[in-house]
Amino acid sequence: MRQRAPIVLSVTALVVAVLAATPLGQATAKHLTAKIPPFAKTAGFSKLSDNANKLNNHRSTLRGLAGTIPVVGANGKLPASIGAVGPAGPAGPRGAVGAVGPPGPTNGVASKNRGPNDYTNNTDIGDPLTVNVDTPSTLFVFGRVESRVTCATNQGCSRHYGLYVDGQQVLGTLVEVYGPIGGTGGDAFAVFGTISVGAGQHSVRFRAGNTQYVTNFLDLYTNIGAIQLGNT
Repeated sequence: MRQRAPIVLSVTALVVAVLAATPLGQATAKHLTAKIPPFAKTAGFSKLSDNANKLNNHRSTLRGLAGTIPVVGANGKLPASIGAVGPAGPAGPRGAVGAVGPPGPTNGVASKNRGPNDYTNNTDIGDPLTVNVDTPSTLFVFGRVESRVTCATNQGCSRHYGLYVDGQQVLGTLVEVYGPIGGTGGDAFAVFGTISVGAGQHSVRFRAGNTQYVTNFLDLYTNIGAIQLGNT
């Protein structure tokens, strides 16, 4: 038995050597090798998986970026960035020409203590102001003047002012500027008042007059204004 073991091993080695040297042995080796794909080729297939989220080599996106395929978002709409908007609706009807709404709720009042007609020698000063009123309303008028008055020797004097609308005095707008005895004095003042007017165009202006001993006077920076109020 001990003598057969070396003989068996020797015969096996001889068979392997013969097969390796014959065409049959080489073909068998090649056949076994061909059934095992090279690792480099099988690994290359993983590169194609990156194309799973592309269409014609373009990615999809919810933002609508350049070179991408936009998809609808959770609201079921395309992104606004791509300008996907519907057509413009029809134009609304044109409003009536010259249509005027009702007067606003603004109301205004002013005290009416004394009026310019307390003096009878008043004359127009400065430039008039024209205001258009669309409905019968209360007109709020206001003005400002800087005055200089010179009185005769040993005498006191004054110059008085007031606002008028269409020649009608505005009560509460009388102002008097007093000069010193035998000298020159002055003051800057502002006045305001209200008056009811009808629809149409109206003229607003200052008038002024002097007491007996005024020898000289000067009216500077005469300014006036008017605002239509809703109440009458």
